[in-house]
Amino acid sequence: MKTSLREFQFLALKPLKPLLPLLHDWNSNTLRLPLTRRHVLGLLCGSPAIVAGFRCLQGESASVNSDRKVIITSDDAGMCRAVNVGMIRAMRQGLVSSASMMTCCPAFDEFAEFAVDHPQFDYGVHLVLTCDLREQPWGPILGKEAVPSLVDEDGIFPFWPDRNLKIEEVHQELQAQINRAKQAGIPISHIDHHMWVMFQSPELLRLYVQLGIEFNLPIRFCRTPPARVARNPELLQVYREQLKILDSKGFPVLDFIESANYSIAPDKKREYFLQQLRNLPVGVSEIAAHCSVVDSTINPPDVEKRAADLEFFTSLEAKEECRRSRLIKTDWGNL
Repeated sequence: MKTSLREFQFLALKPLKPLLPLLHDWNSNTLRLPLTRRHVLGLLCGSPAIVAGFRCLQGESASVNSDRKVIITSDDAGMCRAVNVGMIRAMRQGLVSSASMMTCCPAFDEFAEFAVDHPQFDYGVHLVLTCDLREQPWGPILGKEAVPSLVDEDGIFPFWPDRNLKIEEVHQELQAQINRAKQAGIPISHIDHHMWVMFQSPELLRLYVQLGIEFNLPIRFCRTPPARVARNPELLQVYREQLKILDSKGFPVLDFIESANYSIAPDKKREYFLQQLRNLPVGVSEIAAHCSVVDSTINPPDVEKRAADLEFFTSLEAKEECRRSRLIKTDWGNL
């Protein structure tokens, strides 16, 4: 069977994919530097000198360990149409490299159509046990009868999970949420969770890690425990145990997660995000944003804050700051 020229080019250049962020111009969406035949051969062969040369031309250390990589995720795809529109705009026109989807929500099918048609983007499943939009509420995929401990009398998720929820029902529902994305034909790169719900108890935390292993998907998990975990000695011990499990199985673990931005006022977002980009540590960081437009009908909670996220991450200023700060944009699929 003959290989076409296009297939040959794809196969030949595939090893260059991890290095493309070094050569990519954030603003013009073009390569920064000319690739001579010697450079291409050196990169394909993994020549340390050539690889280091390209890093130094970009003002970066030749050591991979000094890289500052960032995943800019926008959470809550599928919550409502306003979020979907903002999310798609942030991915197409801005710096958002990953979308986290709420597969049990009313607008998921709309976003799923986009995701299936645009597999070049990065998609995760946002695990949901709560409902914070009463104008367009949602409940479990499995229904009230199958998982009664997870819902109120109307079959809707509560604003905050009940302490008496049954962990086996949680497991079944979250499996269903992940499987719904897979059955829709969406390429899934990772899982995370809505409102940090999986860090609310030792049982939920263990299940969160278990689901990642079960589906062989990376999870949003940081080497430094979040404050909500660090304040609880029992939860902190379980967190450290689960971190060891992830490391032992070779799962990627983030070096830093920036999620405090949700509490920042809309008029303060620009300066806050600029400061965060400048100060990201060495390693792989994630910024968990929430992009949305303002709709004339149903809007997500704190829509003004979400609109400010969208405005910043589609701005030229944000792209220029990433370039000046020598950040390497990445996504979950490339970890």
